[in-house]
Amino acid sequence: MPPLPSVHGQTQALWERESDCPPLPISQKVTRLLGQEAARNKTVPGLVSKIFNESFGHRPDGKPYRLGPKSIAERLASTDFLFIAGDEQSGIGYLFGKEIPSMGGRIAWIESMAVLPLCRRQGIATALIQEFRLATKGSSRIGCATPNPIAALVVTRTVPGTVYIGNCYPPAAVLHMLREIRQHCFDLRGCAIQKKPLRIKTGFSPFSRSDEREWNPRTPSSPPYWWSELEHLPNAYEALLVIERTDSPSTSCNAVEYANEAQQTEWRGITMSLSAHGKHTSAVEVTNISPHGLWLLAHDKEFYLSYEDFPWFQEQPVKSIVNVEEQSPGHFYWPDLDVDLSQEIIEHPERFPLKAESGSKLHNSR
Repeated sequence: MPPLPSVHGQTQALWERESDCPPLPISQKVTRLLGQEAARNKTVPGLVSKIFNESFGHRPDGKPYRLGPKSIAERLASTDFLFIAGDEQSGIGYLFGKEIPSMGGRIAWIESMAVLPLCRRQGIATALIQEFRLATKGSSRIGCATPNPIAALVVTRTVPGTVYIGNCYPPAAVLHMLREIRQHCFDLRGCAIQKKPLRIKTGFSPFSRSDEREWNPRTPSSPPYWWSELEHLPNAYEALLVIERTDSPSTSCNAVEYANEAQQTEWRGITMSLSAHGKHTSAVEVTNISPHGLWLLAHDKEFYLSYEDFPWFQEQPVKSIVNVEEQSPGHFYWPDLDVDLSQEIIEHPERFPLKAESGSKLHNSR
């Protein structure tokens, strides 16, 4: 049986003695709640907070990772499912996640998972992932972000399908889907996705004595091809894991059709050089356009501009959106649209409420 991970946190060492773990009192019973129902429950946010706080390691500066009941409730209110190992009163592990729509189909995204340290190595995480897998059969993919290879190992052992992780050369459709859903993932918003190896810089760097990454299974065997990459993952980075499922009824020729179409359709996942537009544009480019917004890469930092915050880009020709110049440091201009933006506006649109209708010149309305 595989070890018990936390998708965003520490993991029990593979070689730790089973005698160190107490017997499981609940026979791996898993309680399922809807996200909003869990958020309103009087005891559940506190229980999840307790498991989180006891399961996660410390930051590089030595401070522990903590989430209080109020923060947990806010997270639960925006997710679809919460699974508790045990019940609402005496849980020893949890997983919450949601299904996110994209142009390539839905993906079931594991947002957070943890098991109490003394209750690991008893199949609890596997049971939680299995329940999430069954609840999200309508999704053609399952994914998560994790800094720990053991967590990825448990997910890949539980969910059948084609795995994309580490140095895997993911197809364009997978990359476009990740960029499209990023705004809907709490821990991934505003973070830059790296294609090779497949990872994302989130700033999450857990550290604890049980956060072991060396391959040391109970019986001799070779590690997966991607293990070494995650074993030496730099601080502040998490590996991205996407599995194209073979157990989902939605897995059909539609995914293949999307993969081909994503290569040809203009607005899905555009990456191109803009150096022809002026001497300042070599360090700035629009890397992706989706039905919900666009991504701007400037000096190795990526920004997301949603159409809700920046309606001037919605329903505009692709050639006009990608024609962007950096007229001065941190100041971007789209000449075809007569829109200019500072980096501060892009990073904090809430500080600059819209004062004009969509289509007006942005530099006159903020």
